[in-house]
Amino acid sequence: MRVTSVLTTAVSTAVLAFVAAVVAATVGVNAVSVNRGLVVRVVLVSAVLAVVALVAWTRRRASDPPEQIVLGLLGGWLLNPASWNGRSFAGQLVIDEWVGALVVDLVLWAIVSFVLVLLLSRTSTPTRSTR
Repeated sequence: MRVTSVLTTAVSTAVLAFVAAVVAATVGVNAVSVNRGLVVRVVLVSAVLAVVALVAWTRRRASDPPEQIVLGLLGGWLLNPASWNGRSFAGQLVIDEWVGALVVDLVLWAIVSFVLVLLLSRTSTPTRSTR
């Protein structure tokens, strides 16, 4: 497992997911609808997770375990400032309390990350050599 790959995936995920959360908050404020902003955040963050997982998959070596991508995506949740108050994914759609939203966000983020990497591992192979 390459630590640099995990860190690159984590930082990319954190930055892009935070930008997605800010864009979604702006949409919610401009639309005067909290729910619309939350739905936009779920869609954008899901897209971020999918794109970062795909890029990390295409950049990984054949000898690298797929779990390093999952670790990177989960590390992105930890590094994302929006995660620290339960505003990083879909938790606010389920519960208003920040601790509950934080836990729901983490669980959903982990499930989506795992499923994305599982789909990638079932449908493709890494293209880079082990050199």
